[in-house]
Amino acid sequence: MSAADPADPTRSYLNTGGRGAVIDISKHRPPWRGTAADEARGRWTAMNTPPDHGPRPDRTPLELVADDVEVWLNAIRESLTDERTAAVYVRTLEFVEHILHGAVAQEMITEQQRSELADLLAAAKQAPRLV
Repeated sequence: MSAADPADPTRSYLNTGGRGAVIDISKHRPPWRGTAADEARGRWTAMNTPPDHGPRPDRTPLELVADDVEVWLNAIRESLTDERTAAVYVRTLEFVEHILHGAVAQEMITEQQRSELADLLAAAKQAPRLV
């Protein structure tokens, strides 16, 4: 007996129609479909692509911002649910606030503009508790 001969001669080779050790799945797939990978790909949702549930009136604008921040972080495999990531996120926004104070000192923006931007940053800092 050579290495190419089946160990069990009563079993047939793959796709021969006989009693085989492997099920021929090509008979169970409709001919109009693509490959198995094409079919599976249609069911995948990327981490950075949130499911589209349409307009959600129960979500506040701030909650929608938190969702956007989470999607951006998920793209780099991070999450606001991680305490360290959330702390770095908030600290970064505090640094941006510091930059805005410098921009006022350099007369690049007015105090009123800095105040309005600071309000946006304060709202964005709430994102970790909304995710």
